[in-house]
Amino acid sequence: MICLSGNINKRKRRIFLIVLIVVVALIGVALVLLYIRSLGIHEFDVNTYHYDVGIKFNHEAGKTRIVRGKTRNILEDQVTTPENPFPIDALPVVCENVHKFILPENMSAIIPAFSKTGRVEYFSTVTETDAGEYTVRAGKEETMMDSGFLFDGRDTYIFLEPADIVWGDGANEQIHIEAMSYMVVIYNVRIEVYPRDAEEGMLLDTDMARVMAHMDGYSIDLSKDILYWNGQEMLLFTNPAVLNSLEKGSLLKAG
Repeated sequence: MICLSGNINKRKRRIFLIVLIVVVALIGVALVLLYIRSLGIHEFDVNTYHYDVGIKFNHEAGKTRIVRGKTRNILEDQVTTPENPFPIDALPVVCENVHKFILPENMSAIIPAFSKTGRVEYFSTVTETDAGEYTVRAGKEETMMDSGFLFDGRDTYIFLEPADIVWGDGANEQIHIEAMSYMVVIYNVRIEVYPRDAEEGMLLDTDMARVMAHMDGYSIDLSKDILYWNGQEMLLFTNPAVLNSLEKGSLLKAG
């Protein structure tokens, strides 16, 4: 009888240990999944806005976040629903009342003045300082810039210095944009131009005309994603993820 009772107790302890191990394993998996999911979510504690096809959309603080998906990014705010998501891709989300935006996607940072190219991580912030320079922050890493541009590898360009945009013969088909403006270039169709602080974007038909951006000392063929600088041409990277991270420190021009 004593032997039978001992066997039953051993069996109970074995079952308890198995159950405990399974529960701990499930909790561990759940925590890992929550951690991984948290890496793909950026929540906003300030009012923000972004543009899409020329229209400005405002988002409330505390009710807005970007969720990264396998195929595209979704912006969730006070009006979106799971049935009616808001795809955002690489379009930056801009903070109200301060010159700062958040990047939903990895982007290439190209700084011709320093012959530098590097990856800017998704969810990085770009903030203009009082001195007209830019702090690019990814986690705890920080880079200071005062020139160059960002490119998502497909069709979105963000300019960190003034630019003249020209297409066609350039006689009347040109516009000037200030730093912290950005563009979406739809090849052989149109350009979407989002000037800094604008209430709405500009949708301009370009048809098959080549679209160029001219900055101080270099130019970009926005139609074919080619950089012209110092007498050379360079095809821009179509996959920013393969680049090394943008080096931290200062990339500021003297004077």
